[in-house]
Amino acid sequence: MLKGEESRRFIRVLLDIPCEFSLKDNLKEKNEGKIIELSISSIFLEAKKEMHVGENLKFYIKLPNELHCEFFGQVARKVGKIEYGIKFDEIDESTRNKLGDFIIKYLEEQNRVVKLFMQVKRSEEK
Repeated sequence: MLKGEESRRFIRVLLDIPCEFSLKDNLKEKNEGKIIELSISSIFLEAKKEMHVGENLKFYIKLPNELHCEFFGQVARKVGKIEYGIKFDEIDESTRNKLGDFIIKYLEEQNRVVKLFMQVKRSEEK
């Protein structure tokens, strides 16, 4: 088990989707970032904005299936200069369910693509 993995209870998916976020004390100032990992309890974010562990943020995201979500999170860790682990601290059940549905559909699509790849590979080997 990798360091930090033991505390992860939820499935995570690797993504590359833009998002906007604001500091909770200054919701008018929007910043841009990129979600590179998503679960129903947290995200891993790339952002040029300097942030510190413990800061509270509001996120605005639009997932590829036109699903719009807003939620609050807190910087739980900083990795390098521009990567942040964000844990959700204010997210309603409906939004969490939408994220869960998105993750399931995303994983199903990845599985479908892998199966197709394997079929093509097997047919080329014959």
